[in-house]
Amino acid sequence: MILPSVRRRVLRQLLSGDYSNRKIARSNNITHTSVNRMARRVKELQVDWEMLKDKTDSEINDLFISRRPKSLKAMPDLNYFTQQLRSIKYMTQELLWEEYAEENKDNHYSRSYTNKLLREDRKQNKVAMLQHHPLGGTCQVDFAGETLKAKNCIAGFKPPQFLVCNSPASDYPVVVACHSQKIPDFLEGMNRAVKLFGGVHQVYLTDNFASAVKPKHRDTPNDSFAAWADHYDTMLSNTRPGESADKGPVEQSVLNVERWIIAPLQRMTFASLAEVNEAIKPLMQKLNERNFAQYEGSRSSFYKEHELPLLKPLPPESFDVPQTIKTLTVEPHHHVRIDGHGYSVPVNLVGQVVKVHVCTSSVRVMHNGKTVVVHAKSKSQRQNTTLPEHMAQNELAYQSYTYPFAKSWAKSIGIASEAFVDKLFDKRPENDQKPMRAVSKLKKLAKCYEYEQMEVACERALAIGDVNVTTVERILKRNTKTLPRPRKSVGVTQLHHSNIRGAEYFSGIEGVRHD
Repeated sequence: MILPSVRRRVLRQLLSGDYSNRKIARSNNITHTSVNRMARRVKELQVDWEMLKDKTDSEINDLFISRRPKSLKAMPDLNYFTQQLRSIKYMTQELLWEEYAEENKDNHYSRSYTNKLLREDRKQNKVAMLQHHPLGGTCQVDFAGETLKAKNCIAGFKPPQFLVCNSPASDYPVVVACHSQKIPDFLEGMNRAVKLFGGVHQVYLTDNFASAVKPKHRDTPNDSFAAWADHYDTMLSNTRPGESADKGPVEQSVLNVERWIIAPLQRMTFASLAEVNEAIKPLMQKLNERNFAQYEGSRSSFYKEHELPLLKPLPPESFDVPQTIKTLTVEPHHHVRIDGHGYSVPVNLVGQVVKVHVCTSSVRVMHNGKTVVVHAKSKSQRQNTTLPEHMAQNELAYQSYTYPFAKSWAKSIGIASEAFVDKLFDKRPENDQKPMRAVSKLKKLAKCYEYEQMEVACERALAIGDVNVTTVERILKRNTKTLPRPRKSVGVTQLHHSNIRGAEYFSGIEGVRHD
Protein backbone atom coordinates (compact mmCIF):
# COMPACT_ATOMS: atom_id res chain seq x y z
CA MET A 1 0.00 0.00 0.00
CA ILE A 2 1.37 3.41 -0.98
CA LEU A 3 1.67 5.92 1.80
CA PRO A 4 -0.30 9.19 1.41
CA SER A 5 2.91 11.25 1.44
CA VAL A 6 4.46 9.05 -1.29
CA ARG A 7 1.31 9.27 -3.41
CA ARG A 8 1.31 13.06 -3.16
CA ARG A 9 5.00 13.19 -4.23
CA VAL A 10 4.42 10.83 -7.19
CA LEU A 11 1.49 12.93 -8.44
CA ARG A 12 3.57 16.09 -8.26
CA GLN A 13 6.35 14.45 -10.32
CA LEU A 14 3.89 12.98 -12.86
CA LEU A 15 2.11 16.25 -13.47
CA SER A 16 5.38 18.19 -13.86
CA GLY A 17 6.24 16.10 -17.03
CA ASP A 18 9.99 16.11 -16.41
CA TYR A 19 10.39 12.45 -15.37
CA SER A 20 9.53 9.03 -16.85
CA ASN A 21 7.29 6.61 -15.01
CA ARG A 22 10.12 4.17 -14.32
CA LYS A 23 12.37 6.94 -12.97
CA ILE A 24 9.58 8.11 -10.69
CA ALA A 25 9.04 4.52 -9.50
CA ARG A 26 12.76 4.03 -8.69
CA SER A 27 13.05 7.34 -6.83
CA ASN A 28 10.03 6.54 -4.65
CA ASN A 29 10.78 2.81 -4.23
CA ILE A 30 7.49 1.60 -5.72
CA THR A 31 6.63 -0.50 -8.79
CA HIS A 32 6.30 1.18 -12.20
CA THR A 33 2.86 -0.45 -12.64
CA SER A 34 1.59 1.57 -9.69
CA VAL A 35 2.91 4.73 -11.34
CA ASN A 36 1.28 3.74 -14.65
CA ARG A 37 -2.03 3.18 -12.89
CA MET A 38 -1.88 6.62 -11.29
CA ALA A 39 -0.95 8.21 -14.66
CA ARG A 40 -4.02 6.67 -16.34
CA ARG A 41 -6.23 7.92 -13.49
CA VAL A 42 -4.82 11.47 -13.95
CA LYS A 43 -5.77 11.39 -17.64
CA GLU A 44 -9.27 10.18 -16.79
CA LEU A 45 -9.82 12.95 -14.24
CA GLN A 46 -8.05 15.60 -16.37
CA VAL A 47 -6.49 17.35 -13.38
CA ASP A 48 -3.26 19.26 -12.85
CA TRP A 49 -1.07 19.81 -9.79
CA GLU A 50 -2.62 23.19 -9.01
CA MET A 51 -5.95 21.44 -8.47
CA LEU A 52 -4.50 18.68 -6.24
CA LYS A 53 -1.96 20.42 -4.05
CA ASP A 54 -4.58 21.97 -1.71
CA LYS A 55 -6.52 18.72 -1.19
CA THR A 56 -6.09 16.57 1.93
CA ASP A 57 -4.63 13.09 1.88
CA SER A 58 -8.05 11.49 2.39
CA GLU A 59 -9.51 13.44 -0.56
CA ILE A 60 -6.64 12.34 -2.83
CA ASN A 61 -7.13 8.74 -1.72
CA ASP A 62 -10.81 8.93 -2.62
CA LEU A 63 -9.83 10.07 -6.15
CA PHE A 64 -7.06 7.56 -6.89
CA ILE A 65 -8.00 4.44 -4.90
CA SER A 66 -10.73 2.29 -6.35
CA ARG A 67 -12.97 1.12 -3.55
CA ARG A 68 -15.41 -1.70 -3.43
CA PRO A 69 -19.04 -0.72 -3.71
CA LYS A 70 -20.64 -0.24 -0.33
CA SER A 71 -22.37 -3.29 1.10
CA LEU A 72 -26.12 -3.36 1.05
CA LYS A 73 -26.25 -5.24 4.36
CA ALA A 74 -28.04 -3.67 7.31
CA MET A 75 -25.68 -1.72 9.55
CA PRO A 76 -25.94 -2.62 13.27
CA ASP A 77 -26.85 0.19 15.68
CA LEU A 78 -23.52 0.56 17.47
CA ASN A 79 -24.84 3.16 19.96
CA TYR A 80 -27.58 0.74 21.00
CA PHE A 81 -25.01 -2.03 21.46
CA THR A 82 -22.85 0.20 23.69
CA GLN A 83 -25.80 1.42 25.77
CA GLN A 84 -27.07 -2.12 26.39
CA LEU A 85 -23.63 -3.38 27.39
CA ARG A 86 -23.28 -0.59 29.96
CA SER A 87 -26.77 -0.67 31.45
CA ILE A 88 -27.43 -4.43 31.70
CA LYS A 89 -25.06 -6.33 33.96
CA TYR A 90 -24.86 -9.71 32.19
CA MET A 91 -25.43 -8.53 28.63
CA THR A 92 -22.82 -9.74 26.08
CA GLN A 93 -21.91 -8.80 22.52
CA GLU A 94 -22.90 -12.28 21.34
CA LEU A 95 -26.48 -11.89 22.63
CA LEU A 96 -26.81 -8.50 20.98
CA TRP A 97 -25.44 -9.85 17.69
CA GLU A 98 -27.95 -12.72 17.75
CA GLU A 99 -30.81 -10.21 18.17
CA TYR A 100 -29.41 -8.16 15.28
CA ALA A 101 -29.06 -11.29 13.11
CA GLU A 102 -32.65 -12.40 13.79
CA GLU A 103 -34.00 -8.99 12.79
CA ASN A 104 -31.95 -9.06 9.55
CA LYS A 105 -31.86 -12.77 8.68
CA ASP A 106 -30.42 -12.57 5.13
CA ASN A 107 -28.95 -9.11 5.35
CA HIS A 108 -26.56 -8.91 8.33
CA TYR A 109 -22.83 -8.76 8.99
CA SER A 110 -20.94 -11.63 10.58
CA ARG A 111 -20.29 -11.66 14.32
CA SER A 112 -16.54 -11.05 13.93
CA TYR A 113 -17.08 -8.06 11.63
CA THR A 114 -19.70 -6.62 14.00
CA ASN A 115 -17.22 -6.91 16.89
CA LYS A 116 -14.62 -5.15 14.75
CA LEU A 117 -17.05 -2.29 14.10
CA LEU A 118 -17.69 -2.04 17.86
CA ARG A 119 -13.97 -1.85 18.64
CA GLU A 120 -13.42 0.90 16.06
CA ASP A 121 -16.42 2.82 17.39
CA ARG A 122 -15.06 2.65 20.97
CA LYS A 123 -11.68 3.98 19.84
CA GLN A 124 -13.31 6.96 18.16
CA ASN A 125 -15.65 7.75 21.05
CA LYS A 126 -13.22 7.08 23.89
CA VAL A 127 -12.39 10.60 25.09
CA ALA A 128 -10.83 11.28 28.49
CA MET A 129 -11.07 14.51 30.43
CA LEU A 130 -7.88 16.01 31.85
CA GLN A 131 -8.72 16.90 35.46
CA HIS A 132 -7.15 19.90 37.16
CA HIS A 133 -6.17 19.46 40.81
CA PRO A 134 -5.33 22.75 42.60
CA LEU A 135 -2.65 22.72 45.29
CA GLY A 136 -4.15 21.96 48.70
CA GLY A 137 -7.62 21.64 47.18
CA THR A 138 -8.80 18.03 47.30
CA CYS A 139 -7.75 14.97 49.26
CA GLN A 140 -9.08 11.68 47.86
CA VAL A 141 -9.82 8.83 50.29
CA ASP A 142 -10.26 5.10 49.71
CA PHE A 143 -9.65 1.73 51.34
CA ALA A 144 -7.13 -0.66 49.78
CA GLY A 145 -8.58 -3.93 48.55
CA GLU A 146 -5.53 -5.95 49.65
CA THR A 147 -4.69 -6.52 53.33
CA LEU A 148 -2.59 -8.79 55.52
CA LYS A 149 -3.16 -12.52 55.78
CA ALA A 150 -4.19 -14.40 58.89
CA LYS A 151 -0.69 -15.88 59.13
CA ASN A 152 0.73 -12.34 59.53
CA CYS A 153 -1.32 -11.72 62.70
CA ILE A 154 -0.69 -13.34 66.08
CA ALA A 155 -2.19 -13.21 69.59
CA GLY A 156 -5.78 -12.83 68.34
CA PHE A 157 -4.99 -9.74 66.27
CA LYS A 158 -7.26 -9.54 63.21
CA PRO A 159 -5.93 -8.44 59.80
CA PRO A 160 -6.35 -4.65 59.56
CA GLN A 161 -7.77 -2.50 56.79
CA PHE A 162 -5.54 0.06 55.05
CA LEU A 163 -6.90 3.59 54.59
CA VAL A 164 -5.22 5.44 51.71
CA CYS A 165 -5.44 9.24 51.42
CA ASN A 166 -3.94 10.90 48.36
CA SER A 167 -3.27 14.56 47.55
CA PRO A 168 -3.70 14.56 43.74
CA ALA A 169 -1.83 17.81 43.09
CA SER A 170 1.44 16.27 44.29
CA ASP A 171 0.40 12.58 44.17
CA TYR A 172 1.49 12.36 47.82
CA PRO A 173 -0.12 9.35 49.56
CA VAL A 174 -0.63 8.69 53.28
CA VAL A 175 -1.42 5.19 54.57
CA VAL A 176 -3.06 4.34 57.92
CA ALA A 177 -3.92 0.89 59.27
CA CYS A 178 -7.41 0.61 60.88
CA HIS A 179 -9.08 -2.21 62.78
CA SER A 180 -12.03 -2.24 60.34
CA GLN A 181 -14.03 -0.05 57.97
CA LYS A 182 -16.62 0.82 60.64
CA ILE A 183 -17.35 4.47 61.36
CA PRO A 184 -15.29 4.82 64.61
CA ASP A 185 -12.25 3.10 63.07
CA PHE A 186 -12.59 5.09 59.85
CA LEU A 187 -12.70 8.42 61.72
CA GLU A 188 -9.73 7.42 63.89
CA GLY A 189 -7.84 6.68 60.69
CA MET A 190 -8.84 10.07 59.25
CA ASN A 191 -7.56 11.80 62.41
CA ARG A 192 -4.21 10.06 62.00
CA ALA A 193 -4.07 10.82 58.26
CA VAL A 194 -4.66 14.54 58.83
CA LYS A 195 -1.78 14.59 61.33
CA LEU A 196 0.51 12.83 58.85
CA PHE A 197 -0.36 15.39 56.17
CA GLY A 198 0.42 18.19 58.62
CA GLY A 199 -2.64 20.21 57.60
CA VAL A 200 -6.23 20.09 56.38
CA HIS A 201 -7.30 20.08 52.71
CA GLN A 202 -10.26 22.12 51.48
CA VAL A 203 -12.30 19.10 50.30
CA TYR A 204 -12.21 15.38 51.13
CA LEU A 205 -13.49 13.14 48.32
CA THR A 206 -14.54 9.62 49.33
CA ASP A 207 -16.10 6.61 47.72
CA ASN A 208 -19.66 5.53 48.58
CA PHE A 209 -18.72 3.14 51.39
CA ALA A 210 -21.00 2.95 54.44
CA SER A 211 -18.58 4.57 56.90
CA ALA A 212 -18.61 7.84 54.89
CA VAL A 213 -22.16 8.23 53.49
CA LYS A 214 -25.69 7.48 54.63
CA PRO A 215 -26.99 4.05 53.54
CA LYS A 216 -30.16 5.35 51.86
CA HIS A 217 -28.72 8.64 50.61
CA ARG A 218 -25.45 7.86 48.88
CA ASP A 219 -24.80 11.50 48.05
CA THR A 220 -25.00 12.67 51.70
CA PRO A 221 -22.24 12.15 54.32
CA ASN A 222 -23.32 10.49 57.55
CA ASP A 223 -23.65 12.54 60.74
CA SER A 224 -20.36 11.38 62.27
CA PHE A 225 -18.32 12.19 59.17
CA ALA A 226 -20.09 15.55 58.87
CA ALA A 227 -19.22 16.34 62.51
CA TRP A 228 -15.59 15.40 61.72
CA ALA A 229 -15.61 17.87 58.81
CA ASP A 230 -17.09 20.60 61.04
CA HIS A 231 -14.35 20.05 63.61
CA TYR A 232 -11.60 20.46 60.99
CA ASP A 233 -13.44 23.24 59.10
CA THR A 234 -13.43 21.45 55.76
CA MET A 235 -15.93 20.16 53.16
CA LEU A 236 -16.93 16.66 52.07
CA SER A 237 -17.77 15.20 48.68
CA ASN A 238 -18.25 11.74 47.23
CA THR A 239 -18.00 10.06 43.86
CA ARG A 240 -20.85 8.89 41.69
CA PRO A 241 -21.89 5.28 42.40
CA GLY A 242 -19.83 2.91 40.27
CA GLU A 243 -17.65 5.68 38.79
CA SER A 244 -14.16 5.00 40.10
CA ALA A 245 -12.75 7.38 37.46
CA ASP A 246 -13.97 10.29 39.64
CA LYS A 247 -11.07 9.51 42.00
CA GLY A 248 -8.47 8.19 39.59
CA PRO A 249 -5.38 9.47 41.49
CA VAL A 250 -6.24 7.62 44.70
CA GLU A 251 -7.00 4.44 42.71
CA GLN A 252 -3.45 4.62 41.33
CA SER A 253 -2.14 5.34 44.84
CA VAL A 254 -3.94 2.24 46.14
CA LEU A 255 -2.11 0.17 43.51
CA ASN A 256 1.23 1.71 44.52
CA VAL A 257 0.49 1.11 48.20
CA GLU A 258 -0.37 -2.54 47.56
CA ARG A 259 2.90 -3.00 45.69
CA TRP A 260 5.33 -0.97 47.79
CA ILE A 261 3.83 -1.15 51.31
CA ILE A 262 1.34 -4.00 51.78
CA ALA A 263 3.41 -6.58 49.86
CA PRO A 264 6.53 -6.07 52.08
CA LEU A 265 4.32 -6.16 55.20
CA GLN A 266 3.11 -9.64 54.26
CA ARG A 267 6.59 -10.95 55.08
CA MET A 268 6.24 -9.81 58.73
CA THR A 269 4.07 -10.76 61.71
CA PHE A 270 2.22 -8.32 63.97
CA ALA A 271 0.43 -8.48 67.32
CA SER A 272 -1.22 -5.03 67.40
CA LEU A 273 -2.37 -2.18 65.20
CA ALA A 274 0.34 0.12 66.58
CA GLU A 275 3.02 -2.28 65.31
CA VAL A 276 1.50 -2.21 61.81
CA ASN A 277 1.43 1.61 61.73
CA GLU A 278 5.05 1.76 62.90
CA ALA A 279 6.08 -0.65 60.16
CA ILE A 280 4.24 1.44 57.55
CA LYS A 281 6.23 4.64 58.28
CA PRO A 282 9.60 3.70 56.66
CA LEU A 283 7.89 2.05 53.69
CA MET A 284 5.68 5.10 53.12
CA GLN A 285 8.69 7.41 53.37
CA LYS A 286 10.58 5.29 50.82
CA LEU A 287 7.63 5.40 48.40
CA ASN A 288 7.21 9.18 48.68
CA GLU A 289 10.92 9.84 48.21
CA ARG A 290 11.17 7.92 44.93
CA ASN A 291 12.11 10.30 42.10
CA PHE A 292 9.53 11.16 39.44
CA ALA A 293 10.08 9.53 36.06
CA GLN A 294 9.30 12.64 34.00
CA TYR A 295 9.84 15.48 36.47
CA GLU A 296 12.52 16.62 38.86
CA GLY A 297 12.23 15.80 42.54
CA SER A 298 9.92 13.40 44.36
CA ARG A 299 6.40 13.35 45.79
CA SER A 300 7.71 14.29 49.21
CA SER A 301 9.80 17.25 48.03
CA PHE A 302 7.03 18.62 45.79
CA TYR A 303 4.41 18.27 48.55
CA LYS A 304 6.51 19.97 51.24
CA GLU A 305 7.60 22.80 48.95
CA HIS A 306 4.43 23.64 47.06
CA GLU A 307 1.37 22.13 48.78
CA LEU A 308 1.97 21.95 52.54
CA PRO A 309 2.15 25.77 52.99
CA LEU A 310 -1.34 26.09 51.41
CA LEU A 311 -3.10 23.65 53.77
CA LYS A 312 -5.29 24.84 56.65
CA PRO A 313 -3.65 24.55 60.10
CA LEU A 314 -4.68 21.70 62.38
CA PRO A 315 -7.01 22.52 65.32
CA PRO A 316 -5.54 22.30 68.85
CA GLU A 317 -7.30 19.00 69.58
CA SER A 318 -8.17 16.01 67.44
CA PHE A 319 -11.78 15.08 66.73
CA ASP A 320 -13.30 12.99 69.51
CA VAL A 321 -14.64 9.98 67.64
CA PRO A 322 -18.15 8.79 68.64
CA GLN A 323 -18.31 5.17 69.72
CA THR A 324 -22.11 4.99 69.53
CA ILE A 325 -24.82 7.25 68.09
CA LYS A 326 -28.26 7.38 69.72
CA THR A 327 -31.48 9.08 68.64
CA LEU A 328 -33.33 10.40 71.71
CA THR A 329 -36.19 12.73 72.59
CA VAL A 330 -35.38 15.56 75.02
CA GLU A 331 -37.18 14.98 78.30
CA PRO A 332 -39.40 17.67 79.95
CA HIS A 333 -36.58 18.62 82.31
CA HIS A 334 -34.43 19.43 79.19
CA HIS A 335 -31.98 16.56 79.73
CA VAL A 336 -31.05 13.45 77.74
CA ARG A 337 -30.00 10.38 79.69
CA ILE A 338 -27.00 8.31 78.59
CA ASP A 339 -25.93 5.27 80.64
CA GLY A 340 -27.83 6.53 83.71
CA HIS A 341 -26.42 10.08 83.59
CA GLY A 342 -28.37 13.15 82.46
CA TYR A 343 -26.86 15.80 80.15
CA SER A 344 -28.60 19.15 79.72
CA VAL A 345 -29.63 20.75 76.42
CA PRO A 346 -31.21 24.18 75.79
CA VAL A 347 -34.71 24.38 77.21
CA ASN A 348 -36.21 25.25 73.80
CA LEU A 349 -35.42 21.70 72.59
CA VAL A 350 -37.80 19.99 75.04
CA GLY A 351 -39.74 17.33 73.12
CA GLN A 352 -37.44 17.55 70.08
CA VAL A 353 -35.58 14.57 68.59
CA VAL A 354 -31.78 14.89 68.85
CA LYS A 355 -28.84 12.70 67.96
CA VAL A 356 -26.33 12.01 70.71
CA HIS A 357 -22.77 11.04 69.77
CA VAL A 358 -21.30 9.16 72.73
CA CYS A 359 -17.52 9.58 72.40
CA THR A 360 -14.60 8.33 74.44
CA SER A 361 -14.32 11.46 76.60
CA SER A 362 -17.33 13.58 75.60
CA VAL A 363 -21.03 13.52 74.74
CA ARG A 364 -22.03 15.57 71.69
CA VAL A 365 -25.71 16.50 71.18
CA MET A 366 -26.76 17.38 67.62
CA HIS A 367 -30.05 18.81 66.33
CA ASN A 368 -30.89 19.42 62.66
CA GLY A 369 -27.35 18.57 61.66
CA LYS A 370 -25.69 21.11 64.00
CA THR A 371 -23.85 20.58 67.26
CA VAL A 372 -25.93 21.99 70.13
CA VAL A 373 -23.65 21.25 73.09
CA VAL A 374 -20.64 19.12 74.00
CA HIS A 375 -20.45 17.74 77.58
CA ALA A 376 -17.56 15.99 79.27
CA LYS A 377 -18.49 12.35 79.67
CA SER A 378 -19.40 11.27 83.22
CA LYS A 379 -19.52 7.78 84.68
CA SER A 380 -21.65 8.69 87.74
CA GLN A 381 -25.09 7.09 87.89
CA ARG A 382 -28.36 8.87 88.71
CA GLN A 383 -26.66 12.28 88.46
CA ASN A 384 -27.04 15.21 86.07
CA THR A 385 -24.69 17.58 84.27
CA THR A 386 -26.54 20.89 83.85
CA LEU A 387 -25.23 24.11 82.31
CA PRO A 388 -26.73 27.40 83.64
CA GLU A 389 -27.30 28.74 80.10
CA HIS A 390 -29.64 25.80 79.42
CA MET A 391 -32.02 26.65 82.27
CA ALA A 392 -35.26 28.62 82.10
CA GLN A 393 -35.57 31.90 84.05
CA ASN A 394 -37.74 30.44 86.81
CA GLU A 395 -35.41 27.46 87.13
CA LEU A 396 -32.40 29.77 87.49
CA ALA A 397 -34.23 31.73 90.18
CA TYR A 398 -35.12 28.50 91.99
CA GLN A 399 -31.52 27.31 91.83
CA SER A 400 -30.36 30.59 93.40
CA TYR A 401 -32.48 29.96 96.52
CA THR A 402 -29.77 28.65 98.86
CA TYR A 403 -28.72 29.24 102.49
CA PRO A 404 -26.65 32.40 101.74
CA PHE A 405 -29.63 33.91 99.91
CA ALA A 406 -32.02 33.04 102.78
CA LYS A 407 -29.60 34.33 105.41
CA SER A 408 -29.15 37.62 103.57
CA TRP A 409 -32.91 38.11 103.37
CA ALA A 410 -33.47 37.25 107.06
CA LYS A 411 -30.67 39.62 108.10
CA SER A 412 -32.57 42.48 106.44
CA ILE A 413 -35.51 41.79 108.84
CA GLY A 414 -33.63 41.41 112.10
CA ILE A 415 -31.36 39.40 114.36
CA ALA A 416 -34.06 36.98 115.54
CA SER A 417 -35.13 36.20 111.98
CA GLU A 418 -31.51 35.55 111.00
CA ALA A 419 -31.10 33.21 113.99
CA PHE A 420 -34.34 31.44 113.06
CA VAL A 421 -33.06 30.78 109.51
CA ASP A 422 -29.73 29.55 110.91
CA LYS A 423 -31.64 27.02 113.00
CA LEU A 424 -33.62 25.89 109.95
CA PHE A 425 -30.38 25.09 108.06
CA ASP A 426 -28.63 23.64 111.11
CA LYS A 427 -26.66 20.52 110.00
CA ARG A 428 -28.23 20.66 106.54
CA PRO A 429 -26.62 21.37 103.13
CA GLU A 430 -26.80 24.89 101.77
CA ASN A 431 -28.97 23.84 98.81
CA ASP A 432 -31.36 21.67 100.83
CA GLN A 433 -34.86 22.34 99.57
CA LYS A 434 -36.77 21.53 102.75
CA PRO A 435 -35.57 24.56 104.78
CA MET A 436 -35.83 26.67 101.62
CA ARG A 437 -39.54 25.87 101.45
CA ALA A 438 -39.84 27.07 105.05
CA VAL A 439 -38.04 30.30 104.13
CA SER A 440 -40.51 30.79 101.26
CA LYS A 441 -43.38 30.63 103.81
CA LEU A 442 -41.59 33.19 105.99
CA LYS A 443 -41.30 35.52 103.00
CA LYS A 444 -45.05 35.24 102.42
CA LEU A 445 -45.72 36.09 106.10
CA ALA A 446 -43.38 39.08 105.82
CA LYS A 447 -45.65 40.51 103.13
CA CYS A 448 -48.60 40.58 105.61
CA TYR A 449 -46.89 41.65 108.85
CA GLU A 450 -44.45 44.33 109.91
CA TYR A 451 -40.81 43.42 110.37
CA GLU A 452 -41.16 44.14 114.13
CA GLN A 453 -43.93 41.55 114.36
CA MET A 454 -41.80 39.02 112.49
CA GLU A 455 -38.89 39.66 114.82
CA VAL A 456 -41.02 39.13 117.95
CA ALA A 457 -42.64 35.97 116.55
CA CYS A 458 -39.26 34.45 115.58
CA GLU A 459 -37.79 35.39 118.97
CA ARG A 460 -40.70 33.66 120.84
CA ALA A 461 -40.41 30.55 118.63
CA LEU A 462 -36.70 30.31 119.40
CA ALA A 463 -37.39 30.82 123.12
CA ILE A 464 -39.80 27.87 123.33
CA GLY A 465 -37.45 25.77 121.15
CA ASP A 466 -40.00 25.17 118.38
CA VAL A 467 -38.21 26.16 115.15
CA ASN A 468 -41.16 25.78 112.81
CA VAL A 469 -42.75 28.25 110.42
CA THR A 470 -46.21 27.05 111.50
CA THR A 471 -45.37 28.12 115.05
CA VAL A 472 -44.33 31.58 113.85
CA GLU A 473 -47.56 31.89 111.91
CA ARG A 474 -49.65 30.83 114.95
CA ILE A 475 -47.89 33.36 117.16
CA LEU A 476 -48.52 36.10 114.62
CA LYS A 477 -52.24 35.28 114.42
CA ARG A 478 -53.05 34.74 118.14
CA ASN A 479 -51.03 37.52 119.74
CA THR A 480 -52.19 40.56 117.84
CA LYS A 481 -52.68 42.54 121.08
CA THR A 482 -49.16 42.17 122.39
CA LEU A 483 -47.41 42.17 119.00
CA PRO A 484 -47.24 45.22 116.75
CA ARG A 485 -50.29 45.63 114.55
CA PRO A 486 -50.33 43.81 111.15
CA ARG A 487 -49.55 45.79 108.06
CA LYS A 488 -52.70 47.23 106.41
CA SER A 489 -53.52 46.26 102.87
CA VAL A 490 -52.16 48.67 100.34
CA GLY A 491 -54.68 50.48 98.18
CA VAL A 492 -57.77 49.79 100.43
CA THR A 493 -59.44 52.93 101.86
CA GLN A 494 -61.43 53.01 105.15
CA LEU A 495 -65.16 53.56 104.59
CA HIS A 496 -66.92 56.06 106.90
CA HIS A 497 -70.70 55.67 107.31
CA SER A 498 -73.20 55.95 110.16
CA ASN A 499 -74.28 52.33 109.75
CA ILE A 500 -70.72 50.98 109.79
CA ARG A 501 -69.33 50.70 113.37
CA GLY A 502 -66.10 48.75 112.79
CA ALA A 503 -63.70 46.94 115.16
CA GLU A 504 -63.23 49.89 117.51
CA TYR A 505 -66.90 49.81 118.47
CA PHE A 506 -66.91 46.10 119.27
CA SER A 507 -63.64 46.26 121.24
CA GLY A 508 -65.49 48.14 124.03
CA ILE A 509 -68.15 45.40 124.48
CA GLU A 510 -67.29 42.92 127.25
CA GLY A 511 -67.36 39.21 126.53
CA VAL A 512 -66.53 39.63 122.83
CA ARG A 513 -63.35 37.77 121.84
CA HIS A 514 -61.04 39.27 119.28
CA ASP A 515 -58.22 37.06 118.01
